Amino acid sequence: MQIDDKAIIEIELDTYISGLLTKIGCRIRQAGLYYTRDAIKYIFKNGSCYGQLKVMYEFLAEKYGTTSAVIQGGIRRFVDRFCASSNPRIVYEALSLPILYADAGLPTSEFLAIMAEQVKKKFVYYDDVLYRL
Repeated sequence: MQIDDKAIIEIELDTYISGLLTKIGCRIRQAGLYYTRDAIKYIFKNGSCYGQLKVMYEFLAEKYGTTSAVIQGGIRRFVDRFCASSNPRIVYEALSLPILYADAGLPTSEFLAIMAEQVKKKFVYYDDVLYRL
């Protein structure tokens, strides 16, 4: 069976996002990783998460066969664990920008937007086709 270039680039995108999350201190087996990775992909593809989170949660819930509340909770717990356990210096070195968050944590939308901006440095969607830069 032959794998086409589109599938290969999608796999590279998944691998790149997972690598970014690992680089900033997230564990691969951390609960919510796949929801978070796919949320970052959704935001990357659609341009912005502001005002779209509900739609994104519903889209991911349909993909994973669960409810939007489960998706939202999984991503929120992932971001909360990131805020509680990450080292700001490592995050700065990995992303080349400071992520400032208080004890209350980082808003989900901000985390997803920051990560999607990082993805835009390596990939681009043009006419609904994914390209590697």
